Amino acid sequence: MKKMIFGGLMMLSGIIGSAILLAGTMANSMTINGQWSFSWNLSQYGLMPALVLFIIIGVAGLLLGIWGLIEKDK
Repeated sequence: MKKMIFGGLMMLSGIIGSAILLAGTMANSMTINGQWSFSWNLSQYGLMPALVLFIIIGVAGLLLGIWGLIEKDK
């Protein structure tokens, strides 16, 4: 049960962190003549590794939650 709760909180923090980064790039001139995107803005500020880290934290939390759910039978 503890692993499932901890995994859920990790997944939630990864999703919220990713959403904040993506929403921040949307607020800052996402396109000019249809050429730039959120990935260009993230790379300009050096935040692409942070986005990858948040996604990894979210996936690790999902896997930990699933592991806690499966191990519940023991």
